[in-house]
Amino acid sequence: MRMSKRFLWGVGVLAVLSLAAGCATMTPSDQPPKKEVKPVPVLPTLSPEILARIEATFVQIPASVIPARYKDPQNRIRIPEMKVPAFMLSKYEVTQEDWVAVMGHNPSKEKDNPKLPVTNVSWLDAK
Repeated sequence: MRMSKRFLWGVGVLAVLSLAAGCATMTPSDQPPKKEVKPVPVLPTLSPEILARIEATFVQIPASVIPARYKDPQNRIRIPEMKVPAFMLSKYEVTQEDWVAVMGHNPSKEKDNPKLPVTNVSWLDAK
């Protein structure tokens, strides 16, 4: 028995409509879970006294280009050149005292002298 094109087309339309109706009637429990949003930590407010205590001398690092280079000369993995914009960099290391004044805690192992540089700080912590 041969089915007409019109009948097959109608069955296809009904299938699409029933799928669309099923998606529209999804309950919240049927929907995929949403990603959990982590709260942003609140940093202590910096008073003028704290800012005055932090004696950071910054120097201007000019814009530059890091030339192209090979990561692995045998495999010839080439890293392209990178343009680096100008930025400010502290002339001295961040002391434990400065870190505590801004962040409120001291992650360093050696806590005897607050004038020592802060240690055990990741890039994300510093950012």
